[in-house]
Amino acid sequence: MASHPITLTRKELYDKVWSQPVQTLAKEYGISDVGLKKICKRRDIPTPGLGYWAKVAHGKTVRRTPLPPGDAGLGPRAWVPRSASPSRSRGIAL
Repeated sequence: MASHPITLTRKELYDKVWSQPVQTLAKEYGISDVGLKKICKRRDIPTPGLGYWAKVAHGKTVRRTPLPPGDAGLGPRAWVPRSASPSRSRGIAL
């Protein structure tokens, strides 16, 4: 039985991808890290670059890329189809 998609705003997703690695966050939502990065790219949500989490782990100063203004044509939310796989049936709505 499939569950309802998770609804997030761009700002909420931006805060999440900058608070933990995309790979970890994607598992939480039952999708791949590549799929989550594609959602972020489509919604113009910057994600941490390579080495970001290693720097954080070693106490280095790191900067977040600011969230650019959203595209008014897309609206604040969109939905992502749920995977057909039973283990990945949650889906995300943005």
